[in-house]
Amino acid sequence: MTLGKWVKVARDAAESGKAPDAPLSESERIELIRLRAESKDDKSTIAELQMQVEFAKKATWFAKGKQ
Repeated sequence: MTLGKWVKVARDAAESGKAPDAPLSESERIELIRLRAESKDDKSTIAELQMQVEFAKKATWFAKGKQ
């Protein structure tokens, strides 16, 4: 972590009154689990869309060659 990021984390922690390395509360833990699952779903959706784009590019190239 860079010094600037460390200072920002320390300032944010001081403003919130919570130490940056303090254990997560139950609601924070639930939100973290939800966000990780959402991120995993988003990554799989992105991968699927990238495959569709690649297929469309190849189909376009193939169709262009038949003209």
